[in-house]
Amino acid sequence: ELAYLKDHYREQFQNAFAKAATTLNERQRNILRQQHIDGLSIDDLASLYKVHRATAARWAAEARRTLLDTTRQALTQSLGVDVQDADSIIRLVRSQLDISIHSLLQ
Repeated sequence: ELAYLKDHYREQFQNAFAKAATTLNERQRNILRQQHIDGLSIDDLASLYKVHRATAARWAAEARRTLLDTTRQALTQSLGVDVQDADSIIRLVRSQLDISIHSLLQ
């Protein structure tokens, strides 16, 4: 049953995630790419952008939060579900998240 649900929601999640990724600004996309694809740490990002590590951490957290919130919103709209159900779907397909991040940000 769990495998069926994952398969059932995978495409909707990927579409919502792709839509959410387009709403990120350039710095947010770059930071997520640099963290998840290039493997840069917060300290690396701080050095690269010449900012304090707290600023780099705040930027990274903001980018992740924006991506999650916008994905959640897209799921609620496309599936006609409430926020709690959208969060359940996101948790269900969480294993697809890294794959989606890599494919969308490369």
